[in-house]
Amino acid sequence: MLQILRISDSKIVEYLSEGGRRESRAIQQLLDQNRSKISSYVLKNSGNSSDAETVLVEGVTELVFNVRKGKFRGDSTLSTYLFSICRSLWLKSLKKNKRYADDDGIILMEDSSDSPLQMFNEQQIKSEVSYLLSSVGEACKKVLEMWSQHYSMQDISIQLGYKNSQIAMNKKNRCLTKLKDIVKDNASHRELLLSYLN
Repeated sequence: MLQILRISDSKIVEYLSEGGRRESRAIQQLLDQNRSKISSYVLKNSGNSSDAETVLVEGVTELVFNVRKGKFRGDSTLSTYLFSICRSLWLKSLKKNKRYADDDGIILMEDSSDSPLQMFNEQQIKSEVSYLLSSVGEACKKVLEMWSQHYSMQDISIQLGYKNSQIAMNKKNRCLTKLKDIVKDNASHRELLLSYLN
């Protein structure tokens, strides 16, 4: 029986930095190796399997960016590092959706009533972000809008006709990089996108 060899953390970092086919293999290992642990955490903290897959994919995406930027220094294993990223992403998602955990880990609901001024400001922000997203093309705009609304990569791949969630994630990464390049010299646009997409 053919056994697929696991790639070491140091090799994964190397492959993620250089890109190409070996990068795809490294990403797939990160997804497969950590899916159970991340899924268990999200499910125990008011999430479902779709939430878990989304958090995992977004966590791996962030890990890849951090490795390329030299932010991962090897102080922990990649699995531990990925778990801390995913945990942070999930807690941020709970807060964004007007839920948060108290000291006992119980999920509470916040008051969701927005003032007319807040609603107007949010609409204005959405309008400006929509204009910025248009600058990267219609296909990228659709992917990034769905991603910002917390659709899972599997849902994005189905709705937009990609072969699988890995292809959808790669497309989202390329679109996000393209968008960041467009706004990198404009501080106000950069902050606007960060507030909308994070």
